[in-house]
Amino acid sequence: MIVSAHRIGCSSSTRHGLVLGLTLIGLACACVARAAPIPPPAGSFTIAVIPDTQTYAEEYPEVFEAQTQWIADNHEAHNIKYVLHLGDVTNDNSTEQWDRGLVAMNNLNGAVPYAIATGNHDYGTGGDAGSRDTLFNDSAYFGTGSAYASQPSIGGFYEAGKTDNSYHTFNAGGRDWIVLSLEWAPRDEVVEWGNQVMEAHPDHTGILSVHAYSYSPGRRYDWGMSHMVAWNPHWYTTPEPVNDGQELWDKLVSQHNFALTLSGHYLLSGTGLQTSINPSGGATHQLLQNYQKGVQFTGGYDNGFLRLYEVQPDGITVDVKTYSPTQDLYRTEPDQQFTIALVDDPVAATYSADVRNDLPLVYYDLRTTRAGDPVEDEAYRDGELDGAYTGTGLTASDYDGTGAHTETSAPTPRLSEWSMEAWVKVNALGTSQTVLSNDRDGWNDDVLLGLCPDGTGASALDRWAIVHQDDGTATRTVVADGADAAAYQWYHLVATSDGSALRLYVDGSPAGEAPASGGDLDLADALLRVGQSFASADGGRPFNGEIAQVSLFDRALTLSEVTSHRLAAFSQVLGANVANSAATDSSAWAVTEVPEQG
Repeated sequence: MIVSAHRIGCSSSTRHGLVLGLTLIGLACACVARAAPIPPPAGSFTIAVIPDTQTYAEEYPEVFEAQTQWIADNHEAHNIKYVLHLGDVTNDNSTEQWDRGLVAMNNLNGAVPYAIATGNHDYGTGGDAGSRDTLFNDSAYFGTGSAYASQPSIGGFYEAGKTDNSYHTFNAGGRDWIVLSLEWAPRDEVVEWGNQVMEAHPDHTGILSVHAYSYSPGRRYDWGMSHMVAWNPHWYTTPEPVNDGQELWDKLVSQHNFALTLSGHYLLSGTGLQTSINPSGGATHQLLQNYQKGVQFTGGYDNGFLRLYEVQPDGITVDVKTYSPTQDLYRTEPDQQFTIALVDDPVAATYSADVRNDLPLVYYDLRTTRAGDPVEDEAYRDGELDGAYTGTGLTASDYDGTGAHTETSAPTPRLSEWSMEAWVKVNALGTSQTVLSNDRDGWNDDVLLGLCPDGTGASALDRWAIVHQDDGTATRTVVADGADAAAYQWYHLVATSDGSALRLYVDGSPAGEAPASGGDLDLADALLRVGQSFASADGGRPFNGEIAQVSLFDRALTLSEVTSHRLAAFSQVLGANVANSAATDSSAWAVTEVPEQG
């Protein structure tokens, strides 16, 4: 790089959202949180990522050394299985800066294995990337015979006598992992070698570590689409052929089981996330992280931030954190601290099919598929909700804020564990609005999902929120998103309770959680209403907008299932899946897209 969820949020207790009981006061999101890093729970493991150290090698070598020393000192407490350097180890490919890089990376020897990708500043005269000559391949640094090249976890290199293209294997969290660590602007023959390596390891979960792949807010570099995006590998005088992010996706990543691609290089915000469905049907999270020169951070140039990918004991949930050993603080903005889920099983071709795979209690498609056709009334459990409708809200467009609604006509027993799910688009903000509710009187085991749906002001007016009002404990629990909703934009909402925690997911990302105050969803008398609550207050706080899909489950969906459901809406094999319009992502920094075909 030249001299870059979905969202956990404010703190480890509130995550991204606003969490309230009757006696709690709203918490404002802070940009940083000073606290000693808390190791993940037993059974977790961590992948530590070091992006763009060029400024440190040039001006602040003590920061570079502090990063790797912290990793070495904490590798047991955090169960750090691998360290990935994303390139631009140096700023000018000089012996002085490689000496500093070697001192820093040597801290890891004997403590934790590591892989180093190379960046544009690691090549050419003065780091100009005008050639593919780099001191990285010198045996005095990281070349053949070095401590780096002799690590037993390295499976091999692309070229004899050079180490700037390598693959690494390790086992963690019940998986075999493989890391492809590639050169700056990989050549075609390197990409083909990467394909051969992945084909030889079909049972491994892949991670691509490469310097330049994504740019903010999470798009792949794509020279074929635009020559205007700054710092695309094709901008440089590096000998052709070179491959940018889109070319790496087309030729390599989309062909194999890659769970993650990790890159640096890009400035400005220095962060980004894009999740795509690859042709095998799984999900590939493509993440940008870059902190050089204090990218959009007031803490100074020598901030020393690392990315920590903490894979939880379930082997699926990944908490992504940004921590600085030199500052001893976490960054907690939504693009710096968030959660993703590994999705191994193929995502179904359509949203409705993916939801059915997870056995909903009921699934409602509220769209009118052709003029005059009724909505799909689909129920999947005999003796439970029967999928029949009353009320006036027969199509998604009928929710106009005047009281139109849809409701079930058969009761179901109390649910101690449950999930509500919906695709929604709000047309007008500024009022409390209900998407889903079993609310009868505003208290007895009532659950409401919507924009400040209880109307009490416990959550901000234009924030998506889930409210549970427990009769047994006389407690109201509110979990709200940390950001205002936007009008005329599709959102994927999921609220779950597993009996111990109430959780809200917005566009596939955890938006907040709180201890459940009882947890039961009582449908025995009031049924389930869509587009309005049963309460008379504010006319039931009706919804003004479109509600395209509604599901109810008698268990708490996992983050992986939530992610899969959302991705399925973008698999447009059978046409638009959400009210005649492709869904968009509410997060300004994350983009999820339709999978490429062929």
